[in-house]
Amino acid sequence: MGLLFTMVGEDLKTKKNKLVVSRFPADSGILAEVDKGSLNVQLLERVFMKNEKSYKAVMYRNLTKSSSNWKGKAIDRQISDFNNPTSKYWIKDFLESDFSVTSAHGTTRIAEALKQAANDATDIDLKEELAAAGILLGGFSGKAVSIDSIISGLNLSNSAAEAIRQQVPSKAARAETFQYDHMIFRNIFRFKSVMISNGVMITADASEFDNVVDISGKGKIKKFSTSGEVVNQKIQKSSPKGIL
Repeated sequence: MGLLFTMVGEDLKTKKNKLVVSRFPADSGILAEVDKGSLNVQLLERVFMKNEKSYKAVMYRNLTKSSSNWKGKAIDRQISDFNNPTSKYWIKDFLESDFSVTSAHGTTRIAEALKQAANDATDIDLKEELAAAGILLGGFSGKAVSIDSIISGLNLSNSAAEAIRQQVPSKAARAETFQYDHMIFRNIFRFKSVMISNGVMITADASEFDNVVDISGKGKIKKFSTSGEVVNQKIQKSSPKGIL
């Protein structure tokens, strides 16, 4: 149960139709009144707007005055997960809507931005941080996110966050919400490669690299070791570039 407001009107500037929907939850409350020297206490059910800041809302505008296609912006102040700014129930089930940026497009955008940022970075520590961020993104799978909320949720350093932002075409693109699909991400951001000064390159699945490759040593000189059955080998005319 909840208290639902709907408002329909016309935007005075664009002359397009506008629809606003806002939903407040039902809650319980206690009413205490003094009655002839005694205190009368009652439990009230379905108290609306007990907290005016706890609501879900959406504003739609039709793309043209005669169009049946509507585009909107939604907010959800009843959700506690800061990595998931709007609930799937509110967008898809209740409003029967979907994100304007598809899951595939949004996930591809963050994957390409993260991969390019890692490849362009010249600092080894920054490369490692960006590679690790790609592994941690699996925790966002199925959630409604934006690139900005992903950057915030991963608690990246300023350098890493800025490196990703520079790979996204605009601030508006970073703010667009989409449903993250980690399988799509892994098709783009899959392998991690480390090149060492003697010309050897070690490549493994990014999510498993630290499990299958042992790294030891202090300072700049590191020792890499791994074991397994040889299943293939190839010779190529040039070495791959970058860490991913």
